[in-house]
Amino acid sequence: TDINLADVQYFRSYFGLPANDPVFVHNGTAPGNLGGGEETEADLDVEWSGAVAKNATVKFVISKSTSTTDGVDLSAQYIVNNNLAPVMSTSFGQCESSMGTTENSFYNNLWSQAASQGISSFISSGDSGAAGCDAGSATTGTGRAVSGLSSTPYNIAVGGTQFNDTASPSTYWSSTTNSTDKSSALSYIPEMAWNESGTVSGGSGLWSTGGGASTIYAKPSWQTGTGVPADGKRDVPDVSLTAAGHDGYLIIQGHTSTASGLGSVGGTSAASPSFAGLMALVVQSKAGARQGNANTTFYKMIGTSVYHDTTTGNNSVPGVTGYSAGTGYDLATGLGSVDANAMVTNWGTTGGGGGGGGGTPQQLIGNPGFENGSSNPSPWSTTAGVIDNSTSEAAHAGSWKAWMDGYGTTHTDTVQQTVAIPSTITTATLTFWLHIDTAETTTTTAYDKLTVQVKNTSGTVLATLGTYSNLNKNTGYAQKSFNLAAYKGQTVVIYFSGSEDSSLQTSFVVDDVNLNVQ
Repeated sequence: TDINLADVQYFRSYFGLPANDPVFVHNGTAPGNLGGGEETEADLDVEWSGAVAKNATVKFVISKSTSTTDGVDLSAQYIVNNNLAPVMSTSFGQCESSMGTTENSFYNNLWSQAASQGISSFISSGDSGAAGCDAGSATTGTGRAVSGLSSTPYNIAVGGTQFNDTASPSTYWSSTTNSTDKSSALSYIPEMAWNESGTVSGGSGLWSTGGGASTIYAKPSWQTGTGVPADGKRDVPDVSLTAAGHDGYLIIQGHTSTASGLGSVGGTSAASPSFAGLMALVVQSKAGARQGNANTTFYKMIGTSVYHDTTTGNNSVPGVTGYSAGTGYDLATGLGSVDANAMVTNWGTTGGGGGGGGGTPQQLIGNPGFENGSSNPSPWSTTAGVIDNSTSEAAHAGSWKAWMDGYGTTHTDTVQQTVAIPSTITTATLTFWLHIDTAETTTTTAYDKLTVQVKNTSGTVLATLGTYSNLNKNTGYAQKSFNLAAYKGQTVVIYFSGSEDSSLQTSFVVDDVNLNVQ
């Protein structure tokens, strides 16, 4: 949805923030202001990411949903493919089982690409406690589950805490607010796991911090430390911030000359953009250096003063027994909330730097998913008609892909891109997704072939990485991976060539090409 710029401007003025308009980035046709929950979510994300990182440029990417693809997917893909910023936040989710293989693969690949480009992707863990397949407004949960948008090994899942202040509110809150920024907190306020579901007095529905174990992803190598379950599974959330309606986030929506538009909302949808704002401060403190998948640093700081370790509460909801908060990591609040100053000050000095593997990873391939379309394939160079968005051969992710051959006549198609591999790297991994569809029925003869090579800029073949044919046909996409570290310090050409004989078509469909170096 679009939002009203006047709401953001009044929000910043009302809370004493410097004037700093967000940048509205329209990916295609503007959807207009849809109002309701869509507008509330968008106002929350824009206003609070900018409230925490008050001098940052906040880019709000807006994509109209189509008959086949949700605007959330389109915006996420646009941000990553266009490498828009070092930090991004997504306050949407859907449980892994509802997403299915295609959608889970889409986000796993997208967040992997984001991390390789140095983007830190923060995703809300969900607002229905351990019952991740059910809406927060549901009266009962149907089973333990987590959101597939937040459970990949490449993103930071943000859960929710709740201020534990009811026994002595005057200890933590002033009876008056600051006239400039409206603040009233007197000190750090103790926290517990956010749970305002029907399991607690005064609660309703399933409103609680999302958390649990993935049914898809194995435990990443970086997810270790006190409290991390030895379950072999990717566990979420990773970190948390306050998310309860008990002390909600104030937003401005519908501001007019006669109405302020002031309202209050909660949920991990508030925690994620706020944490993204904190990450922007980390990037700033590191002289603009991107940090990629920041979990590689978050988990190294476990047990330090960076975290407010949340040890009370749980995310059990009606119908589903969840997980209790405890010392160190737990499946309700992750590592806990953070002392922002301590996190920024100690980043990279308490247990190592961000981005993984001792440095910030880079993605060297431009337009990796071919999503710039057939009219602008750059920096790819291809034969005519290869960059395609027809539905007869689906893309691995997004809408566009490189479709070589498939004519059933003698034909050769090529796709290539020139990249410079820095001399300072230690690893370089080329990956791509390949689907082979063929009308050939033979099981012994390779009539049509795809060759993947590395060439120098003069056209000399340095290595043939792989050869595939009609004998390798598959029903979906398979990922291929090759080590190119031997070519560090060189400018090389990544070269795909598909050749077809005079009868019976074979289609070689390539998508999501990445060359990750570190």
